[in-house]
Amino acid sequence: MSNYYAACRSNYLKVKDPDAFKVWADSSQLEVWEHNGTFAIGGADPDGAGWPSAIYDEAKGEYTEINVAGELQAHLADGQVAILMESGAEGARYIVGVAQAITPGKPVITISLDDIYEIASEQFGIEPNTITACEY
Repeated sequence: MSNYYAACRSNYLKVKDPDAFKVWADSSQLEVWEHNGTFAIGGADPDGAGWPSAIYDEAKGEYTEINVAGELQAHLADGQVAILMESGAEGARYIVGVAQAITPGKPVITISLDDIYEIASEQFGIEPNTITACEY
């Protein structure tokens, strides 16, 4: 069995309060890059686990779930669109890719590489269950 290794990052974007954004990113175990007053984030897990979904709280001795997209939304400056991308693989068994678009006050848009099965089925007029998955 293989381990899952992923890479993830965002585009550069403007935030309402850079200091509060950096505190949030650090507490969410995210890496921050700054360029000309804009910021990008990525996963800081040295093992390449992708976007974090839980953070260990040492005081409580337990994990706390986090939602990077939802929490990032609160930090975005008006008119900004954050794009979060992640791609990874578990050996050759699974290959995944997900992208999310986030803007203040709107639902998060999510697309996945797995969406191709439904798109192909619709575009080619083929029953979805006749398309085999890219996995074993």
